[in-house]
Amino acid sequence: MIKFMNKEKIAIVRNDLENVIEKAFEFLEIGGLIKPGDRVLIKPNVVRAYKPEEGITTHPFLIKQIIRWAKRFQPREIVVAEGSAYGGTLEAFEYCGMMDILREEQVYFLDLNQPPYVDLPLVGYPLKNSLKVSQIILDHDVLINVPVLKKHGSTGVTLGMKNLAMALPPIPLYGQEVSPCRPDFHNEHLSEFIVAVNKVIKTHLCLIDGIVGQSSASWLPENKIGGNFIIAGTNVASVDAVGARMLGFKPQNIVHLQAAYEAGIGEIKLEKMVILGEKGMI
Repeated sequence: MIKFMNKEKIAIVRNDLENVIEKAFEFLEIGGLIKPGDRVLIKPNVVRAYKPEEGITTHPFLIKQIIRWAKRFQPREIVVAEGSAYGGTLEAFEYCGMMDILREEQVYFLDLNQPPYVDLPLVGYPLKNSLKVSQIILDHDVLINVPVLKKHGSTGVTLGMKNLAMALPPIPLYGQEVSPCRPDFHNEHLSEFIVAVNKVIKTHLCLIDGIVGQSSASWLPENKIGGNFIIAGTNVASVDAVGARMLGFKPQNIVHLQAAYEAGIGEIKLEKMVILGEKGMI
């Protein structure tokens, strides 16, 4: 039987969007997460060029709040990084309004699809022993992972663990212009790949953007869900488990979440977590 030493704290905060980050972090008591001189890497989900109100990409307003919170702790640098699946990453950031926020806040944008590349070892992934990734993803002290609350056709949900893993294979090396965009990984071993990446790269803080999400894997306008909330915690598997439950799934039935639990990445049983804030939403 797998046992985790401490109960994970998960905060669910909604409605007061101007203060949603502040309230979530007060619940989590994470004032010491970022130290002076740290390099902070923020990883939103900007899979391609969509507007924030479509519920497919991370809302720039949320990234702005996270940046302003992080600045209080005097980090050496704040970087917002992504590797969009279709089209260019910069073009997607411009279209959704993310670049406006980065310019306003004077933080760096980096494209995970671009070199220089380094080798990332993959343990437990049967198709490859290593993966070429942008060096950027390994050059940080604190990783803040900001996915969107969405369902997915292959994995049931696409939340923090998948948000990190599927942006890493650089499109110039592993991509194609048609779906699936990263065919070496969008296959029957996708869940194993997601877990393998999350074993190696640790998310220090995960916030699921529930301002607008998608209740169907088809990501159509009629499937938008507008919740005006976030789910936050310091363990990506636990946060994803709460997100999966809010999308109608039992976390243990999501293959990569169950595998993450078995690998010791994090707790996925909600009864063994401390849910703070809007408990009634689950």
